[in-house]
Amino acid sequence: MKPTVMKDDRQLLRKLKKRDPNALNDTFKQYRVWLLMVAAATIPDVDVSDKAHIAKAKKMVEDFFIECWEQQLFKHVDVPLRTFLFRAFTERCRKQHALHPVIP
Repeated sequence: MKPTVMKDDRQLLRKLKKRDPNALNDTFKQYRVWLLMVAAATIPDVDVSDKAHIAKAKKMVEDFFIECWEQQLFKHVDVPLRTFLFRAFTERCRKQHALHPVIP
């Protein structure tokens, strides 16, 4: 049975704080495309027509969610979920780009 993606971020965040793996999956499904666009807008020189760049951005999104889950970062979120995801992910993109710049 396919889980329904919850639209209410407050409900999602409550479940994430309780370590509900279905909430993590629902959050990933709801926000992965948006975070890919955030990555493309945040990292200079990303060519969205380049499959290698797209694959790298997808991996960054996946790794971000894994890190948030493993380090229990959702537990400490006191802002709207979308705000947390945007701030934390853009910071991660900036740091990763500083360490590993995209080479055209």
